[in-house]
Amino acid sequence: LQLFTVPAQAARPSETLLPATTKGFLSLPDLDAFQAAFDRTQLGQLVRDPVMKPFVEDLQRQLKSKLNQTSVRLGIRWEDLANTYGGEICFAIVQPRDAHQPHAIAMIVDVTDHQQQAQQLLDKISKNLIAKGAKRTTQQIQGLETVRFAIPNQHDDTIIHHAYYRIHENHLVATDHAE
Repeated sequence: LQLFTVPAQAARPSETLLPATTKGFLSLPDLDAFQAAFDRTQLGQLVRDPVMKPFVEDLQRQLKSKLNQTSVRLGIRWEDLANTYGGEICFAIVQPRDAHQPHAIAMIVDVTDHQQQAQQLLDKISKNLIAKGAKRTTQQIQGLETVRFAIPNQHDDTIIHHAYYRIHENHLVATDHAE
């Protein structure tokens, strides 16, 4: 009896998926390897020094706060990705052809072997956004069903922004602009 296993197909790198209008992106191909490599550097050793603990904790809080600003636009917090990524995590700033919204945020997460966790995350995001007054619809974008939320501004309900989500080919894609 011979058993053959088929390895999970790795997701394509984000740099091959981002549009030509991308102005900049941060890609972490392997967050765990990045963290381990950083810990081995002199800077990594310095931040583990007990004397530096208050400074490091404050810096981590500030960095998480900045990264979590995507939560305002996309409903995803850095902590939400903990059990969801199977590889690369990418954040990008894109400049769509849209005078009303000249800048967009895009996030692409390789969810290889984590599709169930990614779907659970999208269910959680949906529940949270609807609780905040967002309206959920679906639409076809590039021939693929995409979830779209119309999210009212916290301070002015006349201002609405949109967030789009889909899981496709081992990627969780989230953005605040349809283009």
